Amino acid sequence: MDRRFVSYVKGDGPYQDYWNQWKKESDDPDKDFQDALDVVKVLQFKKEKTNPFVLNAKWQTLKQSIEKIDHKKIHRQLKWMKYASVALLLISVSSILLNFVLDYRYDQISSIATQQVALTTSTGAPSKVILSDGTEVWINSSSKLTYPSVFAGDVREVQLEGEAFFHVTKNKVPFIVHAPRCEVKVYGTRFNVDAYPGQDNSIVALKEGSVSVLDGKNKEHFLKPGMVAEISNTKEILVKEKVEFHRYDDWKSGILTFKNRSLKEISDRLGRKFGVHFHFVDPSIASYKYDLSVSTESLKEIFKLLEYTAPISFEVDPMHEKQINIRVKK
Repeated sequence: MDRRFVSYVKGDGPYQDYWNQWKKESDDPDKDFQDALDVVKVLQFKKEKTNPFVLNAKWQTLKQSIEKIDHKKIHRQLKWMKYASVALLLISVSSILLNFVLDYRYDQISSIATQQVALTTSTGAPSKVILSDGTEVWINSSSKLTYPSVFAGDVREVQLEGEAFFHVTKNKVPFIVHAPRCEVKVYGTRFNVDAYPGQDNSIVALKEGSVSVLDGKNKEHFLKPGMVAEISNTKEILVKEKVEFHRYDDWKSGILTFKNRSLKEISDRLGRKFGVHFHFVDPSIASYKYDLSVSTESLKEIFKLLEYTAPISFEVDPMHEKQINIRVKK
């Protein structure tokens, strides 16, 4: 950048007469001179962020002016050194301006990419969201999914507390789900993750494609379609093959399917669906196993089904209407 021009703009150098004389000798310098003046002021002295599109417009104007210059006419009217100074000034300004605009846009994109969105579903109200890469996520009730507004960088990462079904858009950039007790690395697929805080284990069920689950030693366990991985609190992994996958994603259609599941697991799911809390007055019955499938039944109707198959009873706590006490039937 021409230091004489910068000094003139700042008003603290010996070149005031030089540039004033230049303006007098030029045919029509006002617009070009003013645009250059505005840009140098912005680049040198303003501390606040300036809209890059305004600067870009000024640069386009200067560029067009440069292209229209009649070099023969300039040579006849002015000394070549003066115009060489202006040309150098414009080239310097254009270079700095381009870097300024690119940095500004990069900062804007980076800022958006670092913004995290937290989607929490309420009791009995599953939800669906489409992420920036096109990945579809169905989120079960009483769950929380945290994800960036825009995926950027060399990995796509989300955090899950609860249960969700993922249909991940195939991409060279890895997709990773962080959840209680487990971390799932995805390679473009459809799968379900059941990882509510407080559970004894987390469950990853693969419908199609390929995923891997990390154990406590960071070893990857790869799943094939129709396989399920159960991850304990100590991150030990038990892999099951040839499961009935609908048992793991029927909840998307409002159906709860249980096969050889404990009454504790069933009551946890019913609690999230209906917004109630279950208390086992007799802890021993929490381990009772059931096969059960419910969809449109009310909570009372489900209680009757369970009471019919085992000597247990469900009672609303007289002091807390949202608490259901489970005890051995006398």
